[in-house]
Amino acid sequence: MSKRVARAVPSLLVKRGQRRTVVVTKALKDIRVQRGAHATVVWIDDHGSGRRELSAALEQDAAILWQIVTIGGKGERRITTHIEGVAASSTVEWTALAANGDGVRLSVENHFLGRQGSGEITMRGVAAGTGKLACAGLIAVGPRAAGTDAYLTQDVLMLDATAKVDAVPALDIRTSDVKASHSASVSRVQPQDIFYLTSRGVPPDKARQLIVEGFLGELVARLPKDARAAAMRSLRP
Repeated sequence: MSKRVARAVPSLLVKRGQRRTVVVTKALKDIRVQRGAHATVVWIDDHGSGRRELSAALEQDAAILWQIVTIGGKGERRITTHIEGVAASSTVEWTALAANGDGVRLSVENHFLGRQGSGEITMRGVAAGTGKLACAGLIAVGPRAAGTDAYLTQDVLMLDATAKVDAVPALDIRTSDVKASHSASVSRVQPQDIFYLTSRGVPPDKARQLIVEGFLGELVARLPKDARAAAMRSLRP
């Protein structure tokens, strides 16, 4: 007599054909998005500490949109998606700010296990003062995931010379007939950038704030209204 192996009960289940938006306030593992369903997960991660992780698994034709804002804190934040079904999609939009005393590592992994999967990872962050911000991203395409189309982009801005930043993109491709690519950039605000604004009557602190908002604003603007307002209040270098 064979034994049946029980599947763990998911912490969040988006049922077949549903469209659902969920705002989370803590780590949430084992999200399952059933066939044809669409989930949007919004997480405003404000000055947390330690390791925090969210993970999901997608069935056929399912999709998930991760909208994450990390504001300061310490430790690691990790998003992992297993794109199991055919033609499933995982998109990650992650905005982050690390200021004085903050040290945060962001890690995103999209694991494609079924055919014709798709998804884009966008990570954009600012490190100010003595803040430390590291961004690690991985697109992993399994041997049965032919037809995958995926992209990873990382853009990190150093607001001060005392800040520390890192951007590490990675690909792990184990089949052919795949479109997968990545890009990463680290840039630094120059004194003349601040001078340009202050010479036009903008106070230095406001000038720094405008630079942060301009760099991060594109992703923040895509958040739901309430989450967008909360994020903008907290994004202070």
